[in-house]
Amino acid sequence: MNLFTRHSSLVTSRAPRPTILVISHLSLVIFFLLLAFFFRTYQLAGLGLGLEHDEVAEWQIANNIRHGENALFFKEAYGQEPIFLYLMAGSTALIGDNVIGVRFTSVFVAMLTLAAVYRMLRRMFSPFVALIALAGMSIALWPVFWGRVGLRAMTLPLMMCLAFDFLWRGLTADRGSETRANGSLIHRFTESQSLRPFIFAGFFFGLSAYTYLSSRALPILLIAFVIYLALFARDRMRDRWRNLFICFAIAIVIALPLALTIITNPDLQFRVSEVSGPLDQALKGNTNAIMQNIPLAFGMFTDRGDNTVRDNWPDRPVFPEPISQTLFLFGFVIALSKFNQPRYALSLIWIGSMLVPSIVTSGAPNFTRTLGALPMVFALLGIGLEWLSMWPLRIIAMPYQQKLSRVLAPIAIVFLLSVFAINAASTFDDYFNKWPNHPETQFVFQADFAAIAKDIDASNVMDVSVGGLSNDTLDDDSLRLLLQRKDVRIRWFDSGSPISSGGALIVWYHKPHTIYIPSIIPVSPLFQDDLEVGKCGRSYFNAHFQRYEYECNGTPGVTPGARLFEDSGILLGANDIPTVIPAGDTLRFTTMWRAVDPIVYPRHIFVHLIDPNAGRVVAQHDGLDAPTKYWQPNDYISQVHVLPIPIDTAPGSYEIWIGLYDPLSGRRILQTDIAHSEALSDQYLLGTIQVTH
Repeated sequence: MNLFTRHSSLVTSRAPRPTILVISHLSLVIFFLLLAFFFRTYQLAGLGLGLEHDEVAEWQIANNIRHGENALFFKEAYGQEPIFLYLMAGSTALIGDNVIGVRFTSVFVAMLTLAAVYRMLRRMFSPFVALIALAGMSIALWPVFWGRVGLRAMTLPLMMCLAFDFLWRGLTADRGSETRANGSLIHRFTESQSLRPFIFAGFFFGLSAYTYLSSRALPILLIAFVIYLALFARDRMRDRWRNLFICFAIAIVIALPLALTIITNPDLQFRVSEVSGPLDQALKGNTNAIMQNIPLAFGMFTDRGDNTVRDNWPDRPVFPEPISQTLFLFGFVIALSKFNQPRYALSLIWIGSMLVPSIVTSGAPNFTRTLGALPMVFALLGIGLEWLSMWPLRIIAMPYQQKLSRVLAPIAIVFLLSVFAINAASTFDDYFNKWPNHPETQFVFQADFAAIAKDIDASNVMDVSVGGLSNDTLDDDSLRLLLQRKDVRIRWFDSGSPISSGGALIVWYHKPHTIYIPSIIPVSPLFQDDLEVGKCGRSYFNAHFQRYEYECNGTPGVTPGARLFEDSGILLGANDIPTVIPAGDTLRFTTMWRAVDPIVYPRHIFVHLIDPNAGRVVAQHDGLDAPTKYWQPNDYISQVHVLPIPIDTAPGSYEIWIGLYDPLSGRRILQTDIAHSEALSDQYLLGTIQVTH
């Protein structure tokens, strides 16, 4: 018997199947695909959440692609393989720069993956196994999550399924020897027909390298499977080795440009060095971390799943209830008992190989790095259930099988539908009800920004300033992708978070303005007076943000002591500078700046406490928590400066010098008085302070 082909009479029968069974099967396939589409699109831009930073970073790369940037491997966002990014560029070009445009790419890839999994498993095992796997993947939280978030990892199982579908077609094709005797033309045609699946398989294997980091484990899977074929299917493979070699050669040729790019530019994979601790230790001879990760990785299916809230409901395994766990484990046992058949061996080799990226990295089990195992994990579910469904017929005499089927079939159907419904309800509850309200989910998926965007869209405000933690890189795009209104002018600041240099605030006086401070961002005590709305404004507070609306008339005047920094702005003065401070204390004060023109160049403020006798810097502050690229003319920027005074500072009078510089080049910005009557210099004496003990 052919080791590659299905052996069940129910599967291999060539007799025409009853039309009602074909229609029923097709109807179930359509139903599960529609249900999967629902789970992947329901509230896709809702749930009170925004986009996580990784999604925004991938959109930024896709946006650059739309504007002419191309690469085999993008260095941004810790290094990114390109296929998903090019797809996202197309999606956002068609749908728009919004949450749906960003995430529809994943929906599209996820639905293609479901179809590819069904097609591959139907060819490799049976329609029943394919249908059960499709049903499980349509509602399981693991694939549902990765079919909704705008990240690239789901492209790996798609390419792998397409590749193995064609490979299996090539390996199982019947190349009857009688065709070779009919002439060289027919022989050449037959050869080309038998080679074609291997060509396509090689093409998709090669493309897999351009999907996600875990594709680095694919060669392990292919090498292990080839060794298996050489040991257990040598006779069947005798006239297929050449085609298999061509398949792998095509894959190597396609993947080679990316491989060379990464080899010659190792810094592109910065993220790898952050998570490769267990592998690095193993290469030095210490395998403890890897040995600890092995049971964690294999336990993710039935025991304890990924505990990272951004990727899963914490610790929820792939199969969260006993029935599906039992079916999965039973499928594993069946596959192990039939390891001499290539399709069962492949299923186990596939899962084991694609768990390697999680085993050799930190944070096991990791649902992202193990996505390559997804198709065969749910195949085992179908394998176990298929064997159980046939088991009564194996032990009951033929005359009683039909009667038994009539009794058991309705019971089995009701039971399976109940299990399916329980799992669907569990996924819905965990993902759509519990997960969005988890504090870490609220933080990672920027729920505060989602609430602010909704509030701005409901207003007619044109100018706002918003607090953010990544206001120089990701925050502006994060909020604009959430906004329906694209005409709003946004300034950014950090009002005093732990990662700020002290805190900043942006206000303006010549027209109404609104300030939003997300709930996750603390406000420096030095800004309390600045946020007082008094009689010319109003404030509003909810769980996600503070909103301050001002309609005050008049503007702060420019005093003769103001300093004009070329191409940057005006230093209006300083507040809260004490005259005396003890050594060991912290000097805190604010400076007020006014933007003159839009500033496209980055600027930082430096403040030096100088010992005038020695010319030595005793304490210093560096930073600007309101990026200049978002300043608008006549904006007023308050910046908090924090200078810890060393405990061993000698008593005496010290000078406070201030200036601006370009953080990219280090060049200081020249300044002078507002009347241009003084010579240009690169710093300004802000005042003096007495240090005491």
